[in-house]
Amino acid sequence: MLVVGMLVILTSIPGSAQTIVREYQLKKAGTSIGSTKVELNFKDGETHLHTSVDYPQMGVVIQTSYVFTGTEFPKQPSSYSFSIVAGGMLDLEMNWAANKASYKIKQLLGKSVEVPVNVLPLDNNVISDYMVATWVYDKSQLEDLTYNLIVPVLLPQGSQMIPMVISYIGEEQIGQYHTEHYRINIGVEVDLWVDQTNRCLVKLHIPMQAFEITAIDLQQEPEAARVFDDFGGYSFSETQFQISVDRATLSGTITIPKVDRQMPGVILVAGSGPTDRDGNSYVMPGPADYLKEIEHYLA
Repeated sequence: MLVVGMLVILTSIPGSAQTIVREYQLKKAGTSIGSTKVELNFKDGETHLHTSVDYPQMGVVIQTSYVFTGTEFPKQPSSYSFSIVAGGMLDLEMNWAANKASYKIKQLLGKSVEVPVNVLPLDNNVISDYMVATWVYDKSQLEDLTYNLIVPVLLPQGSQMIPMVISYIGEEQIGQYHTEHYRINIGVEVDLWVDQTNRCLVKLHIPMQAFEITAIDLQQEPEAARVFDDFGGYSFSETQFQISVDRATLSGTITIPKVDRQMPGVILVAGSGPTDRDGNSYVMPGPADYLKEIEHYLA
């Protein structure tokens, strides 16, 4: 799937609006499942976040809007809206006041429900909005921040708040971006990399769910192939093979040491989980190749 996009930053005279538009590709287990477009507007002491996410295979399009007050971090949320514009029906509005926050769902005749102030609505279908969890974090404290989240699509069933712990990991260079790395624990860990200046999302990764969001203009150097070549003077040959069995085909690699005598055989079976014959898995970033290394050194 070919995805083409751009990062647009528009700046003008002091006091006027600044706009950032960034597009992302969504992947599950290495396969593209959708796209996200984020627009950030900064004006008059407020940050406006507009997000649109498209899952074409499911025919689902969701839009959200956030407004935060303040020019420096941490910022405070003031309003939020969530709308499934295709593939379903749910419209939610949420507002924060000095000592309380509340939401109402249009489909439930506008009944208002009060919630604690330190809560953020973050939907698992609009996962890029998790960047706003970093906006309420005060980096000068460098301590874990305990917050709460609610999932908009679960609210019609009266779902409760989920505890959320926001941690700052450190500064990292991701492609051409100078980023801050945060980790959000909601029972599963969500890793986010955001711009150091405006905390706009660059990359998001949920290892346990093999889910990843990446800005499509992100330029990353390909990781160098791992090569093992110091075998103490011994050598071997490798051959790919396939064996047909009942209702399946088994594929593998046979490695034969170059010696003039019979040797015992060792069978390495990949696992557990979605692991290939070399010991790599899409749920872990980067090559591991541990089974490949064991195989070569045994040979």
